[in-house]
Amino acid sequence: QRNCVKRMRSDMSGQGSNEEDYFQLVERMRKSMSDYGYDICNPFRVSSYNNLVNSKHRFDLKEGQDCVGFLIGNTKTIWQKFVKFVVENGIIKDPVESFCKEAVNGVLSDLNRPDYGAEVRYDSDSPASGKFVHIQTAGHVSGTAYYDKETFWSIHPRYGVWFVYRAVIVFHNVKFVGPESSLPINLFTKDISDELNRLTKIAQAERWKNMETRLLIRCVCPIGRAEWKYEGDQLDYFYPINRTKEQVLQSILNQNEGT
Repeated sequence: QRNCVKRMRSDMSGQGSNEEDYFQLVERMRKSMSDYGYDICNPFRVSSYNNLVNSKHRFDLKEGQDCVGFLIGNTKTIWQKFVKFVVENGIIKDPVESFCKEAVNGVLSDLNRPDYGAEVRYDSDSPASGKFVHIQTAGHVSGTAYYDKETFWSIHPRYGVWFVYRAVIVFHNVKFVGPESSLPINLFTKDISDELNRLTKIAQAERWKNMETRLLIRCVCPIGRAEWKYEGDQLDYFYPINRTKEQVLQSILNQNEGT
């Protein structure tokens, strides 16, 4: 794995980038993250995120600073990239998080622009870490998916709920140029919201340990379900009802033995 690219701030006055830098960065980030399987990579104005979240979850910006962040996520299309990672690394602790960190570190290393002042926060970072990001709010302000505060789910017009956010990358020294994304709209009907809330109460009573209930919650919304719902090993890994995660990983290794 490549060395982690740490957050660095340049000595330049103001934010050291122009519009050409910005649009080249957006294009390169999307291409590079997609190469690792992350097909969601959307820019957003970090100050807009800060305005919507608890002060403890904000990014530390200078007064008047107007920098860009990128929301990183994926749909089910990432699976074969993840399988390759498992084959290369074997069964390790937290393979999904490790794969994401390898991807982000690799992209930033290849970018080779420490003067951009990159800061990374992952969805797995806890509030106690001091690096927590309210990633669903970042998804909302980036225009990716509507964040419904009543059900605590985000809904995408194409994928429905069959996608996941993994990280946010902020470039402190790159100004957000835009265009500003249109805020997404709520596609949950009242019936869907009511069912999500009903099943969520059951899951909470079960302390979120019953994977069958958790899968039922995700299957409530019909948008994107037929095309984007996980299947096969991927479904069994993220919803280990019939097999454990370790059994799925071992099966992947057995299938790819000698490759």
